[in-house]
Amino acid sequence: MKTSTARSLGPVLFALLMMMGACQERVDDVLLTARVKTEMTAEGQVSPTRVNVDTLDGVVTLKGEVPTQQEKDAAERAARKVEGVRSVENKLVVNPATAGTGVPSGTEVKEKVKESAGNVAQEVAKETTEAVIVSKIKTRLLAAGYGTVAVEANQRDVTLKGEVPAEKDRIAVEAIVEKVGGVDRINNQLVVRAK
Repeated sequence: MKTSTARSLGPVLFALLMMMGACQERVDDVLLTARVKTEMTAEGQVSPTRVNVDTLDGVVTLKGEVPTQQEKDAAERAARKVEGVRSVENKLVVNPATAGTGVPSGTEVKEKVKESAGNVAQEVAKETTEAVIVSKIKTRLLAAGYGTVAVEANQRDVTLKGEVPAEKDRIAVEAIVEKVGGVDRINNQLVVRAK
């Protein structure tokens, strides 16, 4: 009886061992998938939400749409770096329309920061230029006795507002402003005060 029990348990034990091995492979595949996703995110060139990663027996399959060939290549490089990956099937499709979708990659974040910094720098330079022009004009007008004239600058265009006692003063103010460097156009809205 002992041998018949052992013989009947043999196939059951074999099946259990096979199932345990299969379960271990599934766990390994799940871990590989997680490691590949982590590597993609850590590299910063791949949006983790645009790339689907599936792993079966150590073979990683990449699916989804990415905006550039560089991101497609970076996803494959990241997957190949992970220890335990036997091969990579890159089925990613390059579709520029996917740019800006999903969680941005580190590269996309850097580009947006650079763009924003550039825009801020341009705005600061513009406002600084305007402030310098207005300061120069106000200083010259004050020295000439026209301190009540309002001066506005938009880039290199200057607008003069307010009242002056005579037409000759209106012309004199405009002549003073014309001599200030950096002024392209003058919009003289000065009004001659009625006597």
